Amino acid sequence: MSDSALTSPDIVIVLAQALTGLGHLRVTHALYHGLPPGAHALMLSSQDTSINYMHKIMSINPTLRRLMEYTQSGWAEDVFTGIARRYFRQKSKILEDQLQTILEQHITKPKTLLIVATHLNLGHQLAAIKDDFAKKNNVRVVLAVVVTDDSPQHLWAVGGADLIFVPSEYTKHKLE
Repeated sequence: MSDSALTSPDIVIVLAQALTGLGHLRVTHALYHGLPPGAHALMLSSQDTSINYMHKIMSINPTLRRLMEYTQSGWAEDVFTGIARRYFRQKSKILEDQLQTILEQHITKPKTLLIVATHLNLGHQLAAIKDDFAKKNNVRVVLAVVVTDDSPQHLWAVGGADLIFVPSEYTKHKLE
């Protein structure tokens, strides 16, 4: 996408982040500061407290951390990924309300929302609501997911995302 497309008044860039893990926050910060002057960008921090709670408890509790690491490979990853995808996609109401507020705050409605998710949970939630939200609001919604670490967990393969950016060829091939 050219600089002129990113600075068009017809496009609003929404950087969607969860306040978990410094990697997600650093990537969002870098993306924001890499935008050309004049780009209309907004930060959307997830208000879903369950994301933060799950991340915190998995980080603090050694048993739960080992369980999380166990579910990141082999058959356990396949089972966990299916369950987690369904769970994430069912919990999208708060995020949909946040997007609606963003859209309604514009005097001149944009034609395109370019949403960049730097957390896999938000990627799944946004993919779940993207098409209905676009139709309801007569706006084009483009969802880009940015994989923020070089561990090809299956959960990063977000069905419904228009683009998925990965940090390496290795992760790309594993997610394909």
